Amino acid sequence: MSCKELTINGLKYQDDETGETQNIPRFEDDSGYKYSEKDKEIKDALFMNCKLRYPQVDPYVLEILIDYWLHHPEKMKEEVEKEWDSGFDVEALQKQNKLNEEWKDFNKEITE
Repeated sequence: MSCKELTINGLKYQDDETGETQNIPRFEDDSGYKYSEKDKEIKDALFMNCKLRYPQVDPYVLEILIDYWLHHPEKMKEEVEKEWDSGFDVEALQKQNKLNEEWKDFNKEITE
């Protein structure tokens, strides 16, 4: 068997018993979300925007997040607003920003 047996409609093969050419249809996944034309355009626009803004994120992850947001906006909002511990120290960032500003001011004074 080679790739030439693979067609748009599926895989053609010859039945050993009958000698007839048969076709195994391609898999059609209809288990996902259904979209109207308008919603499909919105999803595509969101996907392209996200892909441009976050090129390092896997496209499948983006699609999952967009699907979830389109179909469960309240749940998504709830999850995003939920406080979680990222391990990120906000106070340390504020101190660093303050030091950076002081350093900039110090450099201005020296160069003037």
